[in-house]
Amino acid sequence: MVGGRYSGVPENSCVADWVSASGGWDWDRLRHVVPVNVLQHIAACPVPNSLSGDDVPCWRWTAKRALITKSAYVALGDSSTPNSSVWRVLWKVSVPQRVRTFLWLAVHEDVLHVLHDCIRARTVWRQVIHESKWEEFMSLNSYDWKVIIETDSADVADLFSSRQEDLRGNTIASTVRQMLNLDWEVKVCKISRVCNRVADALAKASRGLPVGEIIYHAAPHFVHDLIREGF
Repeated sequence: MVGGRYSGVPENSCVADWVSASGGWDWDRLRHVVPVNVLQHIAACPVPNSLSGDDVPCWRWTAKRALITKSAYVALGDSSTPNSSVWRVLWKVSVPQRVRTFLWLAVHEDVLHVLHDCIRARTVWRQVIHESKWEEFMSLNSYDWKVIIETDSADVADLFSSRQEDLRGNTIASTVRQMLNLDWEVKVCKISRVCNRVADALAKASRGLPVGEIIYHAAPHFVHDLIREGF
């Protein structure tokens, strides 16, 4: 069905409604409702014909018209393939699948868009960035970003600040080290528990909750209040 995008096109009208009595496109009507560049695309499309059978989906970038993942990478203009070293590192990291997907997007797409400019990212940042800091924050480019990991444990800070220590046998620590070694600037620092109020509040809020993964789709009100108090 078509309609809604161009004025003059009836809502919920079908493609077949724009075929003339002679069996061709109804150019007299189409010229009045869609721009020239759209008319050119329509001219390249075959006119609907019941004798041709039902429409079937086809993938235009393979000879057999079947979807193959590799062809999707080529079609998107992504020179990297599932065999690239970056791909192998990301998908071997032992983290939830959604985290791997997010990291893959951050590497293969425009990082600033993924973390900063897309609508969903802005919605999250709006909840944690004070209005007085918003313009300054939005003016930052990707080179101004740095991942800062804060912990109130001096041992943890020392462990991950030193890249030389052998972490074999410690699965969690090894996974964290792999992520820290990705292509981004990371600083691990020790802070007092008083300064780490958000993490401390989240830890306290978890008491009494069932064991397992808990996903917040929006910042809890107490986290929101603590962050605003910091500005």
